Amino acid sequence: MASSLLAASFFPSAATATPTAAPTLSPAVTAAAKPAPQENTIPLPDGLKPAHESVFWENSEACASFSFDTLERFDEEPVEYTNASSPVLGCSEDFVAFYNKSDEYYIQLSQDEIDGSYEGAMFAAWDGSRWILLSDYDGAWSYPQLRVFSNASGAALQEEMSSQLQPQGVWVSNIEHLVGPDAAIWTSNVPAESWERQKLPGQPGVTAEIRDDWKIYENRWFDDSPDMITDRFGNFHLSLDYTTTTDEVPGECYLADSTYRIKKASSTEMTANGQKLNVAIVELAELGQISYRIMLVPESASKSGLLCDIDQWLSVGSNGYLNPMIKGNFRFVSQKEINAFTKSVAWKDIVRFAGSLQFS
Repeated sequence: MASSLLAASFFPSAATATPTAAPTLSPAVTAAAKPAPQENTIPLPDGLKPAHESVFWENSEACASFSFDTLERFDEEPVEYTNASSPVLGCSEDFVAFYNKSDEYYIQLSQDEIDGSYEGAMFAAWDGSRWILLSDYDGAWSYPQLRVFSNASGAALQEEMSSQLQPQGVWVSNIEHLVGPDAAIWTSNVPAESWERQKLPGQPGVTAEIRDDWKIYENRWFDDSPDMITDRFGNFHLSLDYTTTTDEVPGECYLADSTYRIKKASSTEMTANGQKLNVAIVELAELGQISYRIMLVPESASKSGLLCDIDQWLSVGSNGYLNPMIKGNFRFVSQKEINAFTKSVAWKDIVRFAGSLQFS
């Protein structure tokens, strides 16, 4: 059985491929910052898939013409980019950013099929008549990823982001127009049209209420791994790991020195070990780094303490055990962000999902 660190370790290393040299572009493409683009955006060109809810697509001839089919490539062993596999992050000032591959694409692969690349941001530049791929490797992380990997915030985080873009010749006046919003989590904040109780394919005997635009995938990377749930943009959103045998439950806590603090908790009707459970946003401090998880914790849990006190598998149903973590690893940078998230549709959806879990 996968440990509770699996979802927190969802991102493979970015250093798994060697970058190829970018083609030489006209001075207009690689020059220092141009005037800020107009604050109007147009619908995505036909077929392109957004990576988040607020993709900026500049109202320009260049952005309107972008297509993976006509993207000029100079790499020796090209990776295939398609509308389905590579959601776009933004288009601004003659640059396009898109994911190498989406979470949803990777969840459907077996471990043997994973080719080493991942969902780092890729970039293309407009040279006046065509779009040219700047490099063929996962060379930049999006803001939600970079927050976790860099442990940075504020000006330091912006420097980290700029340092990813500049080596590839990418320079824009508004970075978020190109690579998406600086936020802890990208997910839909639009209410669901409907909910339906569904079985989780890799967790026999488990059902839950699922939004009409979520998708559940059985994880093929390892045996006895959590099922993965993606949101309507194909972003990894939630996971669930359940077993009916104690042989698959980890016998020890691997984060003995880590501490936690519960930042927000919402009650549910679920019970485990004779206690009601809360859905909680949990701040984790480990080796000087701060990250966040969403966990199921006993109603009586202390507001803070050692992570091992709450990172224990929960006895649920008549004979099952549930990993308490349903989402990790992400990073808020302020209490204001946390407060805003707990008022969002996304948080209410997570609470509904968790409270709807049933085991037989």
